[in-house]
Amino acid sequence: MDGNATIGHGPDRHPAAWNPARTREEKEEQGRRKEERSPMPPVTIMELLEKCKEKTALCDAREAAHRIKNDGDLVLIDVREPGEFEENPVPGAVNIPRGFLEFKICETCPEDHAPILLHCRTGGRAVLAAKTLAEMGYRNVAAYQGTVDELLAALE
Repeated sequence: MDGNATIGHGPDRHPAAWNPARTREEKEEQGRRKEERSPMPPVTIMELLEKCKEKTALCDAREAAHRIKNDGDLVLIDVREPGEFEENPVPGAVNIPRGFLEFKICETCPEDHAPILLHCRTGGRAVLAAKTLAEMGYRNVAAYQGTVDELLAALE
């Protein structure tokens, strides 16, 4: 014998140490150890949004409309999907969907100090986008918190 013990015959041969019951138990134990190492349970989207809001400059419809009308350097970015953008556009907004923001922001806004105002349908994606831009080094980012209809009404 060559020192490598096996059990079974033909294609069903397995190393002697192979034991499906033990493997399952090991996986369960590994899962328990992983749970014990996790310091916190996953957060919900609402908890994540609240954490992002704590670290993000936010504005309401009136303030957003004022900035859009009066700040000639403002870059207004709509992070909704293209269909949403086309259905109900905000004048002057550039559409960069949330899923492409990190890839396309430098084309639209190459300077990290440029004033950026982000908006979406209700504010959630805008807050997440603002957090991402801050992490990328953009220093003058705000997220509009409200609906597109409220913003359009404030712009009239």
